[in-house]
Amino acid sequence: YGIVRFLPEGSYARKNIGYLVAIQCGAKLIFESDDDNFIEDNFIKHLPKISSPNIIPNIAFHGERSSFINIYGSFGHPNMWPRGFPLEQIKNVSEDGWSSLRRNDEHIHAYIQQFLADLHPDVDAIYRLTNSFNLGHIKFNREQTPIALEPFTFSPYNTQNTITYYEAFWGLFLPVTTSFRVCDIWRGFWVQRLLWDIGGRIVFAGPTVKQKRNVHSLFNDMKEEQQMYYESAAFVRFLASWKSSSTSLFENIRSLANSIVKQGFWKSAEEKYLDIWLNDLLSLGYQPPPLINLINKEKRKNKRQRAAVCVTGRLACVNASYFLFEKQLRKRLQCPIDIFYYLSSSVPITPCKCFNITLINSATVHILYAKQNLYYQQWRKSCFINSSLSHNQKEEKFEDMWSQARCYDLVSLYEKQNNVKYKLMVHVEFDSTFVKMPISYERDSPFDVNTTIIFPDNNYTDEINEEFAIGPIQKMSYYMRRWYALQNCSLRSLNLHQQLKSMVELNTSVSFDNETIIHINKSDRC
Repeated sequence: YGIVRFLPEGSYARKNIGYLVAIQCGAKLIFESDDDNFIEDNFIKHLPKISSPNIIPNIAFHGERSSFINIYGSFGHPNMWPRGFPLEQIKNVSEDGWSSLRRNDEHIHAYIQQFLADLHPDVDAIYRLTNSFNLGHIKFNREQTPIALEPFTFSPYNTQNTITYYEAFWGLFLPVTTSFRVCDIWRGFWVQRLLWDIGGRIVFAGPTVKQKRNVHSLFNDMKEEQQMYYESAAFVRFLASWKSSSTSLFENIRSLANSIVKQGFWKSAEEKYLDIWLNDLLSLGYQPPPLINLINKEKRKNKRQRAAVCVTGRLACVNASYFLFEKQLRKRLQCPIDIFYYLSSSVPITPCKCFNITLINSATVHILYAKQNLYYQQWRKSCFINSSLSHNQKEEKFEDMWSQARCYDLVSLYEKQNNVKYKLMVHVEFDSTFVKMPISYERDSPFDVNTTIIFPDNNYTDEINEEFAIGPIQKMSYYMRRWYALQNCSLRSLNLHQQLKSMVELNTSVSFDNETIIHINKSDRC
């Protein structure tokens, strides 16, 4: 192989020789691991190359402020991050959604599959030095089903418990000029960018090995990881913006390699080594897959009338009564419904002990985010005329309104991306218990949900029960997005009665339903 003479002795990049040998021997799938991993059940698990939604039911997507997701969060460890995750993005990703998943309804070309490792998972030296008591005891959530990453959503992946199918063999190349602790992470970033161009995805799945880590000098590891700490975020920003007019995969690879060198993320020799690697592949008879126009190939769905259910609140114990509500709501609406969870977690970011990942993952989309400072004190004081609320009550009210607005925006984005048209919207607090519901929500005026927003009738106080609302999505937008009206001072009260009176679009379109009775269990929160 031409690449051999450029691989230094003792270099991790000498694995490139092993890849070529396997390909020459006719491999169609390559599994790679570390010498300190112990495979469970003596069985190398892998998902089908083309996996159905039953096998990969969820897709991860990034938030507004970062192209990264923290995949460890979705597998039960939101306070831990994989090696290569940019440290400056931890806060942004945690607040935008430490677990952000949507339901998958298409077959996934799972060309690269990263399975996790229990006990000593792959984290950087900074995490190891600051969380030494956790290491050796870490176990990921085995109830979490495999997760594919949406295009233009990035996560580090490594070479420690990884499946690569034939279509992605070109991406096995390990950089020669980077350090031992960086080479596989840098490989993972540029490969993810090109994987989308052939219709492929990186998929993460639960642990299938236990790692009992060999002795390392953590300070030496930290020194070798310097490039990751300082450049991971910039490297991914560059990759997300990179475009090519090439018509073949290998030309795309060469073009990207040249750009990576020009941007300073690789040394100039790496471009030459990668070109030699590609020539070695061709000499072995490797056939690279064709490029795919994702826009033209994207499966378009017929527009269909549906109802969107926005579930907001604090990440609380999932009680049976809440999911009974979902079942009952489906019976009471004469259209399919999609569930959107937009839930705040406590600090530190820890899922509840009774957190049921299977039930949460059944939602159309879920975002679990770390509570953040909304900086409402910076707004003009003249915006608020309701001064009877305590500081804590105001904070809770603001977060409720903010999460409602964000959930509505999430639904709107999903409509555009999936060619879905929602007719109705329902908002419900996560810890609400429904004592009574009407036989059907398809009723005549004044309780016609196609023209009117319906709130529960609160028999005990003059305040509106804000734990539930249902109505036409156009009118619900004014109710759900009140946060933005507060920000620009077009609303000047925190009292919902006063807010509804000031909204011309809603003041004749609201009814209070004595057939819907709710008891909210504030004490049930974890």
